[in-house]
Amino acid sequence: MTLEQEKQQNESDIKTRGSEMVTLQRELETLVATAKKLDAQRADAKKRLDELSGKVGYLVNMCMAVKTVCSPIFC
Repeated sequence: MTLEQEKQQNESDIKTRGSEMVTLQRELETLVATAKKLDAQRADAKKRLDELSGKVGYLVNMCMAVKTVCSPIFC
């Protein structure tokens, strides 16, 4: 390979690597955006689960109170 051919090959390699870097940067940006969306969804799901847990606790307490009130009546 001549010096000129090596130079052209190196320039071609540099352009290829540059294109690869741009592609990888875009992919990284997409992954970061996706991770942020997933984190927001996780936080929202946790909030909903906490609310449902509170409602379940309230219903359990209400059932126990009804049972306490009704037990003497049906025994």
